Amino acid sequence: MKYVLLVGAGFSCNWGGWNATEVNDFLPTVPALRADRHVTQVLSHIAGTGGFEEALAEIEDEYDRSPTSENRAHLDILQSAITTMFLTMETAFKQRPSWDFCNLKQFKTAHFLSGFDAIFSLNQDLLPERHYHDLDLALNQPKKWYGWRRPGIQVLPDPSLTTNEPDKVTWTPRPPPFVLEPSHQPYFKLHGAWNWRSADKRQMLVMGGNKAASINKHPLLTWYHQQFESYMSEPDSRLMVIGYGFADPHINQTIERAADANPRMLLFLTDPRGRAILPKRIAEIDNAGVSRKPLRETLAGDEAERLKLMTFFT
Repeated sequence: MKYVLLVGAGFSCNWGGWNATEVNDFLPTVPALRADRHVTQVLSHIAGTGGFEEALAEIEDEYDRSPTSENRAHLDILQSAITTMFLTMETAFKQRPSWDFCNLKQFKTAHFLSGFDAIFSLNQDLLPERHYHDLDLALNQPKKWYGWRRPGIQVLPDPSLTTNEPDKVTWTPRPPPFVLEPSHQPYFKLHGAWNWRSADKRQMLVMGGNKAASINKHPLLTWYHQQFESYMSEPDSRLMVIGYGFADPHINQTIERAADANPRMLLFLTDPRGRAILPKRIAEIDNAGVSRKPLRETLAGDEAERLKLMTFFT
């Protein structure tokens, strides 16, 4: 049995991260984007449907169909504004002394996360890189991990840098084959991160309309998705989902395939809307429980809700 965690934007929202609607609200504050009439029109037109990711997909499609300097400029401006958004969130994450909401051991974030055999994240921010510390896992009792790792990724050497701040360094894939590090909890960023670059300097940030095609361009991200399906497909494995709204078809299809391979899979959902948000096939997965409270409230000292979450591991 494997205990698997999948987190989406709603997870980072517990620490001040933004959801898609809040990102839509931020982007017009970037002067260069505001000055690009075409990009602002696309954002305005799509705001009520797919949000900034659909706007990015449309701008990318325009450039693919007609790779002119003008269309390239539109794409660069939107991508730069999205990077500015992530940097703004990182500034807020940096201000937090920790990501704990309570000093009692049983309510500490690392104590909760340490129970999972693997964590899969759809987020491209650097919240865990800043606050999830190896020492927190190494000191946790009963001891399960010596630390955590993002498999297959390494810092890109930069002699000009004199800091290891997460938002200052650039990461790039290691050469394959990709492996897991023994005694270290794997943390897979399924859609990359805003400061990841491929060997050919492409940004490893999966957004927009055709995410599956974007993932297939990067062997590391392809391997991450294979790991996601593999962990869930093991007999009796359980999946907890926090802050993911089931809007990505490629993720939903992976969960569905794993459920077919593992008919005894259990699903625990943490979302204020409950299981009503589940697509039809995923709703057929056996219910391990639902927590409708934000994680920040549970980990701030709500013992009853915490105990409900912990039933996932029993």
